[in-house]
Amino acid sequence: MPVFTAMSLALSGPAWAGSSGEELGIQVQRAINNLKSSDSALTNFFEHSAGYAIFPSVRRNGTNLCGEPVRGIVYEQGQPVGEAVLAESNVARQNSAGPFHEALFFETAEALENFEQGKLVLSPE
Repeated sequence: MPVFTAMSLALSGPAWAGSSGEELGIQVQRAINNLKSSDSALTNFFEHSAGYAIFPSVRRNGTNLCGEPVRGIVYEQGQPVGEAVLAESNVARQNSAGPFHEALFFETAEALENFEQGKLVLSPE
């Protein structure tokens, strides 16, 4: 059974400041726009979730080029609050050869807080 583990890093300032961080912010916003335009039902999740984490460039093996962790941004009630890192994953094979967007939506503030504290393990059944 594949297990997905995500670890987030809560930061006091914008995690996406600086040139590489600004690029991450652009990639995440592009991913949000793509997700909303590809499935209009997702707009409801973006608007009504306590929070969400967006990883714009997940690859089939769960890592970016050169084995680097997948970076994303965490939002609380639509506002960016920190950077997230997909620290470890064993992603089931995808048919797509290219990267894809990963979005995690948190229905409650408690679920978001658990994610921020690194207490979240996702396991598909």
